[in-house]
Amino acid sequence: MKQWEYDKRREQTQQQLVLEMKLIELGLPPVATPAGDRRPTSTFRIDTVVNLITKFNEHDVKSFLLSFEKIAQLNQFPQDTYTAILQAHLTWKALKVFTELSVKDCQDYPKLKEALLTAYAIVP
Repeated sequence: MKQWEYDKRREQTQQQLVLEMKLIELGLPPVATPAGDRRPTSTFRIDTVVNLITKFNEHDVKSFLLSFEKIAQLNQFPQDTYTAILQAHLTWKALKVFTELSVKDCQDYPKLKEALLTAYAIVP
């Protein structure tokens, strides 16, 4: 195994442990799955998963969005819920960007992400 593969696996494992600890802190049962099989549960509740996401950081929007995407992928959030989860964390300027988009664009994560990165002068 190459060093970068090892580092990537290690990072994923550490992130998974952090997420599992967060579930325990929230009083949610840990997901019991066979050897790395992370299937989504039958009931997906946005109000529950919102707590897994870190606070929005206006000084490092790119890192926040990358972290959000990793957490969403690791926990297999349905992609059509990304914007609903994300909007719960937006503050100040980011919230203004969100409110200025059309409803259709607010439901499109790639468009919302691009608008946020543009607003913070980060080239997507």
